[in-house]
Amino acid sequence: MMWYYRRTFRRRLVDADLERVRSLMRGVVLDLGGERIGRRGVFRPPENGSVRLIVANLDPGTGPDLVCDAAAVALRDATVDVVVCSELLEHLADPDSALAEIARVLRPGGVLILSTPFLYRLHGDPQDFQRLTDVRLRAMLDRLKFDIIELRRQGAFFLVLADMLHQAAGAGPRWAKVLLTPLLMVLTGILTRLDSLPATVGSPMLSSFTTGFFVVAFKRDGQSTSPPS
Repeated sequence: MMWYYRRTFRRRLVDADLERVRSLMRGVVLDLGGERIGRRGVFRPPENGSVRLIVANLDPGTGPDLVCDAAAVALRDATVDVVVCSELLEHLADPDSALAEIARVLRPGGVLILSTPFLYRLHGDPQDFQRLTDVRLRAMLDRLKFDIIELRRQGAFFLVLADMLHQAAGAGPRWAKVLLTPLLMVLTGILTRLDSLPATVGSPMLSSFTTGFFVVAFKRDGQSTSPPS
């Protein structure tokens, strides 16, 4: 039963979206705020002959290639093809500076892959500063001359509810998990299905709830805003 609590519904959505855009991760890939030790979720960025993965984190205990602040990355201008910035901005006192640093290190036409939570519990890593809306994210990226290809909400009302129930049960004693997990699995399964119904997706109220946002954006190169082929 304990395996059921290893990933929140939010983390499952993040893992799935990162996997979906894996093909965009090529060349020099900077995993900003990533971890080699103690990495959360099941997704792992590609690291092979066609990908040079650079993991940057402020905490040396996470085994990064670069120990640095997200607003001061020790890389030259326009030397990175892809930046993955997953579940990081909420932990920064100045997310604008981090995005500006991402824009600096990205090559023209480079890719930013970003996720950030919205309706999700407060969690220190080591601190939790804010939640950003899609409107705010769009304004921040537009100011830095990014063209947003995708900015999507990750789940709606029923998935937020499923995630809350899942995390609340996961914090309970072991005996409660043993007794309640089968019922919880059925209930959260129903909520997940309700979340994908057209009536939910099309409802301005129900779709205004979300676990967070997932963004794919390209740094403008002055000539073309199309994704690299």
